[in-house]
Amino acid sequence: MLLLVIGIVILSGFKADALYNIKNLDSKTSKYTHTNNEDQDYTHTAFVEVANTQFCGGCDFWNADVYNIYSYGDNDFEYVNMIIYGPDGLDDILNLDAYNWNYMYNITKYPTSIMDGDYQRLYYQPSIFSVYLDECGKRTVKDITVCMTVFWLGNATIKVDIEIKNNEDIAYNGYIRAAITEITSRYNTVYDSKFHFGFLDYVFDKDIFISDHSIYTDSITWNGNEHEDNHGKNFGDIIPGNIQVIIGVYNDDNRYVDETVKAFINDPPYAPTIDGPVTGVAGEEYDYTFVTEDPENYDVLYYIKWGDDTFEDWFGPFKSGETVIMSHKWSKKGRYIIKARAKTINGLMGSWGDFEVLIPRSSISINSLLQWFLERFPFLVRFLSLERG
Repeated sequence: MLLLVIGIVILSGFKADALYNIKNLDSKTSKYTHTNNEDQDYTHTAFVEVANTQFCGGCDFWNADVYNIYSYGDNDFEYVNMIIYGPDGLDDILNLDAYNWNYMYNITKYPTSIMDGDYQRLYYQPSIFSVYLDECGKRTVKDITVCMTVFWLGNATIKVDIEIKNNEDIAYNGYIRAAITEITSRYNTVYDSKFHFGFLDYVFDKDIFISDHSIYTDSITWNGNEHEDNHGKNFGDIIPGNIQVIIGVYNDDNRYVDETVKAFINDPPYAPTIDGPVTGVAGEEYDYTFVTEDPENYDVLYYIKWGDDTFEDWFGPFKSGETVIMSHKWSKKGRYIIKARAKTINGLMGSWGDFEVLIPRSSISINSLLQWFLERFPFLVRFLSLERG
């Protein structure tokens, strides 16, 4: 009788594929709606400068939100946290360069994100951050190519070389700002978490001119012992594994960003190698191994995307070269790409490794199938009861 009923329903136009959606199995799901970067068509890497303070609660939340979106990797952008005020309020200026930047953009609310040189401006609202990033990344920009290299010279001293090529048939008039940041900042939020990519100083902050089809080059040596914040604390204690320099190139036509490039001193961890079952059954849990090495032999943490909008947030640390085992189950059939990246304990992120898994069918028992039919076609309960009578 059960088989007869099932057959009648299927023949009446019901698609059998829908059976794979019977149950939404437990999983850890991101609170963000992520876009698929394979479908993105960014013209450049977007640049976000975030106005923050050490005394506002929203700055702590926004610091975590932006870092989560950055870690997920669906939007091509770089960012720097401009920490303007210290813990004692608006009279406590922490960094004069950050303060002058804040004044230039007339920012009065914190946190505020200046996106691509104020092409978009966003006050908190994490739900639309990725939408604004897409608008920035997909707009028309000048055709330039930017390269930057950072060298560690010892004793808190770095050398930064830049090369900017103008690929246009007309001259390029613009402006560059290259921010020295600590990947894990020395500065805490009001709730005692660390800012990410916290601003220290500008290594370049100047106008540039590049003739058509020409190359602009520049180089500077910066010593952290010779620079300090507005509290009188110098940067002579920086370490190479925690420094990232981010340059934004702005054009004079509208002062928007045409390209963004980051550079760091130490090499990041390699893309993780992923291994495990290449096929399986929906609802069944499978083990996968993840392993990477860091060139500097730092301990590493992992970030995993399972391909079904669930992920494992940064977890660890593990020794460089140590094999890590994680389990996962997919709730419905499909083709999934597991992606994983590693970062050092200082926060230097590596590139993505990936692994494809095919889940061709669901594990559905006869009892669960019958329950599903009876829930959606309650008249069958009475029909089957009459048959038994």
